[in-house]
Amino acid sequence: MTGIRLESVSLGKGHVAWRVLFPSMARRRRGVEREYPRLEAACAAIKQFCSREECAPETVALVEKHAPDGAWASGAQN
Repeated sequence: MTGIRLESVSLGKGHVAWRVLFPSMARRRRGVEREYPRLEAACAAIKQFCSREECAPETVALVEKHAPDGAWASGAQN
């Protein structure tokens, strides 16, 4: 795994959750939950607390599509 990724998880009966996967050596970010019921919420949290460079290219594309407002890592603490 090369970066932070989003993965869909089937909950059955047509329900889907979105899991945030961090690479094994990456530090988890405060403000980013492990799982979200909505893609938009997961994308917004990743965009707010993670940098674009930390994310896998397919995750960057999802975040840009579903959470276009705001700056990357605007809520991250250094």
